[in-house]
Amino acid sequence: MFYEDAVAERESEFPMLTKSDATTISKPTLTTPSKPLNFVYNWVITVPSLDQARMPLSTHFSTTYGLGSTDWNVHLKHRAMVNSFLHRNRAEPTSSGSHVIIETARSAKMLTGKCWIQYSIFSDEDMGVRTFESAKMQAVGTETFLNEGLRFRTPMTENFFDRFASTYKTKPGYKIHVNIELCLDIKYFIKGYESTTIFLNRFMKPFPVDVDSHFLFSFLKNHNFTINCADGVQVYADKRSIYLTSAYFRNMEDFDKLSEINTHFTSDVVRPVIWYLHSLCFELPKDCTLEYVRKVMRYVEIVNPANKLDIQACIHRSLCLKAAQNIDNYPLLVELAELSAPSRMMELKQIVCTVIADRYYERFKNDFPDGNINVIRDAPVDDIFHGLPFIGQTPSEWIDRIYRGKFRTAVIVP
Repeated sequence: MFYEDAVAERESEFPMLTKSDATTISKPTLTTPSKPLNFVYNWVITVPSLDQARMPLSTHFSTTYGLGSTDWNVHLKHRAMVNSFLHRNRAEPTSSGSHVIIETARSAKMLTGKCWIQYSIFSDEDMGVRTFESAKMQAVGTETFLNEGLRFRTPMTENFFDRFASTYKTKPGYKIHVNIELCLDIKYFIKGYESTTIFLNRFMKPFPVDVDSHFLFSFLKNHNFTINCADGVQVYADKRSIYLTSAYFRNMEDFDKLSEINTHFTSDVVRPVIWYLHSLCFELPKDCTLEYVRKVMRYVEIVNPANKLDIQACIHRSLCLKAAQNIDNYPLLVELAELSAPSRMMELKQIVCTVIADRYYERFKNDFPDGNINVIRDAPVDDIFHGLPFIGQTPSEWIDRIYRGKFRTAVIVP
């Protein structure tokens, strides 16, 4: 009922929107312009009996669309509740003391958005007799402890929540239907990884078009150190530069006496990393395979450059773009999901798990009934970037969570 009302309201704001459009998700593209995307979540609360303690109530839901999925937590707080959380020194205190908080989960990345809330009170179990319906009010944005998250609470003015509080205190068996509508920018679900601080603060320039004439690459003509690669190709370097920028070369025994070393890596893996040590530029070939990426990641771990986080972020962003451009390639998405876990690539895991949950869930469960997606067997994965076991939800668990969560929310696409 509230979903239909929300669709009608959005139709008046966006004349091109039809009801059939609102229930159909089109294939997202990387060139999708910025526009609002509305999600509707309905929370039904049963008022407990008078002899039951009024404990804080919580629920959660997900906003899933395109390449992104964001988790939200909802909390009902009341002054008389046990362990209640109260804001001190309120500028506009409310007489009821009750409020609802809607906030992004800890791992969510959402920078801007708006929220509206409305509630209705029903006196019967089947919610057929409505005794009260509130106005639809915009929730107030509040400070959050998360750098890249959002937090809203019900307005404290106009006694908006008084009827809610009174019913919850004195009307056991009543039903309270809370309608939450979020208006979020579609860009966070199409290219959300571009807006996260991990990439914005660690942007790296690609290699110049004319490397031979660029001053940062003068070492190619005036080199004094050679790396003999496994494919027979030599990669040249400036000895002083790699000593200052790489812990691997700096800790090498008798490095000052060496003029060349041998490596079991091929030149296409070694060259971009060595060039990075001289220029702070880095990029992966657009048509590179995941096996090549894994080799580069291992070599970065060995060389251990001074600004390793920058080069890791560059590889991470490249893989996010690769996933976004290949949502029809199921085997590639599964391989990227397997790669994302031990490498702590959260943005990449978010993209591939969302797409798999939305487009390939049944196929994924048939292929991996036990949830084990270690599809690459030729090399260990725990030595890539972060040599620690994965902490938190595995990709398989995350796919299950996204799949279940998307059914709790309706999406309205203008």
